Parts: sequence; C-alpha cells; structure tokens
Amino acid sequence: MKSAKRYTNATFTKRVDHDSGEHRGEAKMRSPAICDKCGSTFDHGRWVAKESVREILGPESWHPSNVTTCPACKQKAAGVAGGYLKVSGVFLQEHGEEIRNLIRNESTEAHKNNPLSTIISFGENNSEISIETTDEHLVQRIGKALTAAYAGDLTFDFSHENKVARVTWHRD
Repeated sequence: MKSAKRYTNATFTKRVDHDSGEHRGEAKMRSPAICDKCGSTFDHGRWVAKESVREILGPESWHPSNVTTCPACKQKAAGVAGGYLKVSGVFLQEHGEEIRNLIRNESTEAHKNNPLSTIISFGENNSEISIETTDEHLVQRIGKALTAAYAGDLTFDFSHENKVARVTWHRD
C-alpha cells in the first residue's frame, strides 16, 4: 500500500538547536580579539587559552585589537549548560579529595586544548558531586577519566534534539 505522506530531507534530519543557537554569536568574529572576562584570545578562526597564547600565536609584542566576550563566558553568564555530571557512591565519601583533584586536572587539560570547554558550576554535598559544563565533551572526558582511574559504573545520556550530555558515575 502506498502512503500519501511526502517525505523530505527535513523529515529525517536531526534538529540540533530549538533555541536557534541563542548562545552562539551572529556572525564570524573579527580577528584578533580577546575575551574581557577570561583572557582567551581569538585569532585565525579559533580560540586559544590565555596560558598558551604566546607559544601558539607568536611574539609577545602581539596585542589583540578587539575586546569581546567569548562564547563560554556568555554561556556561563546565561547559565546555559551543555553537559551535566553526577558523581556519587560510598567511594566518593572515602576518596573525595582524590576525585575532586582528578576532575580539576581533567578540566584544566581540556581547557588548554579548547578554552571554550570549562566548568560552569561545581556543587557538592555529602553524597554527591554535580558539575555543569559549557559543552558535552568535557563531562564525557571527566566520566571516562573517573572510570579509567577508579572503575565504577558510567552511564551516558544524550538529549535527542539538543547538544546536551548527562553523565553519571557511581561506585559503592
């Protein structure tokens, strides 16, 4: 039996941002530029962390001419998270400081590679640590690092239509 429904490419295409990318800029930024909040630098189409500007972009006499706010700082200000991580279990209570250090180290390493990948909020109580990040890749990276270091149960949950990842790590 033949269906009367007409299919188009849009029928099968995954819609990524229902908010029409409100947290993204309107057009390509003029280069060079520096973020007034975190000091990250934009040059030749990419953001470079404040710590590695000199070694990647060139001489110390180079100064960015445009002052702007990077997408990560805009996301932090708006409270738009791209990733959520929950760490829980008895193991967390026994090895809390080690786990917090591992999370900080992974975040620092990720920030060196991509300054737009940062932690928005870090909350904890006696039995749980909850983290919000600017992108979905950082929570995946931290979750994989926790599993590699301490084993445990790691689960990933990705939003169907938005670029959001929810990662949980648990070990008793």
